[in-house]
Amino acid sequence: MLTRAQAGKWIGLIVVALAIAAWFFMRPATPENGIAIVPARWTFIDVAGLDEADERLAEAVTAQAIERGKVPVLPWRAIRPYQAKPQRAPELARETGATRVMAISVRRTGAQARVTVFLVEPFTGRKLWAEDFYAQELATPEAVRNLAQTIVHDLETTLGAGR
Repeated sequence: MLTRAQAGKWIGLIVVALAIAAWFFMRPATPENGIAIVPARWTFIDVAGLDEADERLAEAVTAQAIERGKVPVLPWRAIRPYQAKPQRAPELARETGATRVMAISVRRTGAQARVTVFLVEPFTGRKLWAEDFYAQELATPEAVRNLAQTIVHDLETTLGAGR
């Protein structure tokens, strides 16, 4: 016969095991042909001259793409850990299951920012799309959101999903 303390421990272990199993089976899978949208500073070897606004913009582009639902994008929570451990695109794609990586770089050029977006197939190195965008400011959430909407629209058009 089990004591009350032993029974409590067994019940606790069962609850933890069930929670882990539920998380494993119910977690969102990487979308098919998923795109990892990352700040360039987290994937580029040479980060000289890159601005930290790339993080806010990459997060906003990810949120906007997910909200619109026309292109398969990995959630930001799958990308966020790479802030602490930057990886090159092939390694990041291998670890996250992404089939494409879109790096967003921000460089300040005088009074404005030049934002360059690179979409690549990380395992082949094939460049699928590159485009420059210009913004007078990226300090406000509204400015970041507006630029993110433009980038996502152009991405959808490039991938034939904008219809």
